[in-house]
Order: sequence, then C-alpha cells, then structure tokens
Amino acid sequence: MSTVCVVDEHDNTREGICELLDAYGFSVHAHASAKELLEQVCTHSHTGVIVLDLEMSEDVSEVIRGLRGQGCNVPVVLMTYYSSSEPARWASRHGAVVLQKPLRGNTFMQTISSIIDLSKTEVS
Repeated sequence: MSTVCVVDEHDNTREGICELLDAYGFSVHAHASAKELLEQVCTHSHTGVIVLDLEMSEDVSEVIRGLRGQGCNVPVVLMTYYSSSEPARWASRHGAVVLQKPLRGNTFMQTISSIIDLSKTEVS
C-alpha cells in the first residue's frame, strides 16, 4: 500500500488531513516540518505522494530540491491560499500539483488517489 507523507507546521491542519486520508484507507506519515521529512523520507519506502503546505516557514523550492537531490522523485502536492504566487508557480513548473485552500475533501482525495494510481501504473 502506498503511504502519503503530510507536512504541515500546524498541528490541527496536519492531524485533520491525516484523519481524512486514514478514513479513506491510506497509510499516513505526518511531519511537523520539511526538515523532519527530509531526514526521514528515505525510510518511507512505500511513499506514493508527499503533501506539503506552501505557507511553511521553510522554502518549498528548497524542500523539493532537497527531495530530488536525495533521489526522491515522489510526486508532491502543495496546499496554498495563494496559488498564483511565485513559489506556487515555481513548484507547478517543477512538477508539483498545487491545490487551493481551503481544500475540498473530495477534490483532495481524488487528486491523491489519481497520483497514487498513476504511480502504480508507471511502476508496473
């Protein structure tokens, strides 16, 4: 089963997203910071997608570069209130899916499911 890694500095947001994913049957790893994710991402061998909050104190472009620098090509979904911001446009140009906050549960779940289904067919 694919795991979803959720990174958000806000405990309530992170926990809510994890509970939603868990309710849909996904295995979830939660991280309070991108630094924590980058330190542990290699241990998540079944990670199918990484969900990041764009408004974290850490620079998301550096996080994505760090992941790719570790050889981690797992798809990234960014959550943001500012989808037209330069960081969101940069991330989108570099392959991230950008979702507008507030998230709609069914749109979010369809996006996650589609990404994981796509990665399963690419591996097969």
